[in-house]
Amino acid sequence: MNAGLNQQVRQGTRQMKFEIIGTLTEFHELEDDWRSLFEKSSSSGNIFASFEWHRSVLNTYSALYKDGKHQLAIVVGRRRGVVELICPLVLVQSFATRVLNWIGSPVSQYGEAIANLGKSEPYLLEAAFKFASNTLQADALVLQNVKGHSAVACALEQNNAYVLKHRKAPQTNLQGFQSAKEFSASLTATRRKKHRRLWKRLGEQGGVKFEIHGPGPHSSIQTRQALALKRKSLEEQGTISRAFLNKRFEPFFHALASDKNANVGFQIGTITLDEKLIAAEIGFMSGDTYTA
Repeated sequence: MNAGLNQQVRQGTRQMKFEIIGTLTEFHELEDDWRSLFEKSSSSGNIFASFEWHRSVLNTYSALYKDGKHQLAIVVGRRRGVVELICPLVLVQSFATRVLNWIGSPVSQYGEAIANLGKSEPYLLEAAFKFASNTLQADALVLQNVKGHSAVACALEQNNAYVLKHRKAPQTNLQGFQSAKEFSASLTATRRKKHRRLWKRLGEQGGVKFEIHGPGPHSSIQTRQALALKRKSLEEQGTISRAFLNKRFEPFFHALASDKNANVGFQIGTITLDEKLIAAEIGFMSGDTYTA
């Protein structure tokens, strides 16, 4: 860290009072502040930064925080008593190493801090990370799936963080489209032609049906089948998925598919051929943004 940033981080610890939320009870007590901050932050279109998403994750993963290897470590920053920063982290003990990760990693599509900061204040995030690392005696901070334009990305860039990989986000902004027909018209002629050709070929093999469902009993069954298809595909390709290796990954998605009160925008799109599932996509809607 350069000297200028070091000075800003020290200044940040004076500007903002930090604390670490380490229990599920404290997490639930943070609900109103989290919701309020989420609505006025740049993260408001990202369902993976919402209180509801983290509640769903913790409902499934709560047993982890009793195994002695995982510790809830949500950093909360208050300025003049008002919550203006939340970094949803967990401390993981692996052999002799203590590492701070996002809550829900590697299941969550994105990790993100929820913050109401000015454009010149990303150093406050760095101050929050430093506070967590020092307080919990963490050896490393490993943040996966950070959006390139987020406040966290800006803070990490200033600190010369090492980026392992860049990938395009599987997101679609549906703002401005009044119907599926309008969205289809926005695609290139080549893509529309390809879709029609593939649909025609499927139709020649039997009865084809495309459906989209929100949470419920039917979605739970379809999600179980969709994850089985994905697992089979990964095995055939010889590909290893960290998410699928996690034993709580599938129960987590089953829970989202079943729970109508989760409020995370869950939906599953399916294509069936003669009532047999042949393709599926699990996604989440947050405002006008769809993430697969």
